[in-house]
Amino acid sequence: MADRFDIVTPSGERITPDIATSVTHELAAELTAFPVESGLPVNDALKRQPRRCSARLLFSAYSDARGGVMVGDAGRPQLIYEQFLSLHARGDAVTIVTRREVFHNMVLVRFTSDDNADTVTSLACSVVFQELRTVSSRLIQIPPKRRTKSQRHRGRRKGAAAVTAKKPAPPASKASLTAKILAEAKRRLGLP
Repeated sequence: MADRFDIVTPSGERITPDIATSVTHELAAELTAFPVESGLPVNDALKRQPRRCSARLLFSAYSDARGGVMVGDAGRPQLIYEQFLSLHARGDAVTIVTRREVFHNMVLVRFTSDDNADTVTSLACSVVFQELRTVSSRLIQIPPKRRTKSQRHRGRRKGAAAVTAKKPAPPASKASLTAKILAEAKRRLGLP
């Protein structure tokens, strides 16, 4: 039995195969294992993996989309092939509609095309889509640093010299520190 597998692009365009021979939904998780015989207790944790959906698809040059009449478009398989290449290159997040579920925010991670004598006028391919997890960051606006009264009036007094902060001396370079340490060691050891 053929299964349903529709790909809806961000622009709303649908890529619908003539036949989806198999559709696989994958939920996976990784469980950490900390076997503790003695010592501090450590809890195991469950790390959920991104959802995956894969399918084996067939796009034919002939379609019965127009009222049961077989209409041929020899360029359709090549056009579909190029659409998959474009989806993969751009990394667009698409929506996948299957018989069991609707997957949002999915990205094409693997595309395999099978060319042989049986698929001369069609495109037989395998696709794997994986969930693209996104996190919305919360932005907080930090107010500007308030200046103190002395900072606001610095350099504005009549007849008074502008107050400037003294800059600290730059740190000594490693070479000069090494030379000082060697000179002190020679002096202590009585070496020339």
